[in-house]
Amino acid sequence: MVLDNSPARVLEYSRAGVNTRTITLANFGDTEDIHWISGNTFVISQEKNGALIDEIVVIDLPTSGTTVDISTATRRLRPTYGSTITGSDNGGIEAVALLSGNFYFTTEKSPATPSGEWSVWKVANTGSGIQTPAATRAFRIGPIISGKAADISGMATDGTYLWLISHELAAANWYGHVFKVTLKGQVVEENTLPTFTSGDFWRQPEGIEIFTDTDGKVKIALSGEIGCTGCGVDFMLLSPP
Repeated sequence: MVLDNSPARVLEYSRAGVNTRTITLANFGDTEDIHWISGNTFVISQEKNGALIDEIVVIDLPTSGTTVDISTATRRLRPTYGSTITGSDNGGIEAVALLSGNFYFTTEKSPATPSGEWSVWKVANTGSGIQTPAATRAFRIGPIISGKAADISGMATDGTYLWLISHELAAANWYGHVFKVTLKGQVVEENTLPTFTSGDFWRQPEGIEIFTDTDGKVKIALSGEIGCTGCGVDFMLLSPP
């Protein structure tokens, strides 16, 4: 399942790269991240942009059909960060992952004020309808990515750790960063994405998922957003070192 935000929709692909179905997300806003939870249930994050607000949406996607309305969502979490933190356009919720009954999430970039409050937060996956839970800080982002990356564009979990991906780099010769961290923000592993045999590199990696493949190996699935003139949306499958 690949998420688009212009327009808001989910594109279903086979492992062979064939687009088998497109599901319109009716009345959604600036959609940013998607992950499977169980059965037909998925979580979709929405980013604050203009009049839109940050949301973590838990919703069942239809097994057939081509549209789903946000009004059918099981819950819509609108986390509050405390009165001292001010969000900004394109600085809202970008990435989310469910682990041990909690949604861990972070913004794309540092909030407008104060800059030192850029963090991974968590809220419980509970309640029904629209909820406004107070978020709890899990750890600060700055110490992890300082001097290496300038954004967080996606998040996933392997059931124990969080995996954070960035595409805005702090060095011109890097090609995207993946950080594996504990729930307290300790870096366990970090990698830069490889270049292609042509010498080109990923322009804008955005989506990340961790899964165990049919060969028993843990792999990372990545999707890319159009990041340059003439660039399409790319997919990459990697085995962590």
